[in-house]
Amino acid sequence: MKLESEQFLEKNKGAKELIMHLSKGACFRVIVEDKGDICITRLRQSYLVAPWHESMKPDFTATFPEDLFNIIFVTQSDSAREFILQCFSTALKKEHRSRISLSIHTGILKLTTKGYFKIVTLGGSQLLSMLKEYGLGSLSSIKKALDKITNK
Repeated sequence: MKLESEQFLEKNKGAKELIMHLSKGACFRVIVEDKGDICITRLRQSYLVAPWHESMKPDFTATFPEDLFNIIFVTQSDSAREFILQCFSTALKKEHRSRISLSIHTGILKLTTKGYFKIVTLGGSQLLSMLKEYGLGSLSSIKKALDKITNK
């Protein structure tokens, strides 16, 4: 699998729906080890998947090995909620946590205005239950955890 375009999103209705819930200008970088490096940017009425370039300013970067990327992004999901739950259930597994890297490049206010915290609402009570298991049961605890991994 070569990670260059939105091809990997074709069958993932849930991932596309989640991207459309973000605000215009939201941009995040996805690196798949040895396979590709892209930015996904929310546009006015669509989104753009493009090869990453140093002139791009993503809000965060997520790095995955190919097998976990495939579980999260390539596995078909029919709704944003289903996609979110798949992401978090995969990423939070003990054996996966050390294999996924997340680096935040902006502040909490920008993450909020760009719609990233809608993920919690869209994930619903099932996501909150998952997060509570890791001490992330409130927005303030999530903010504290994100502050620790922010490198502007």
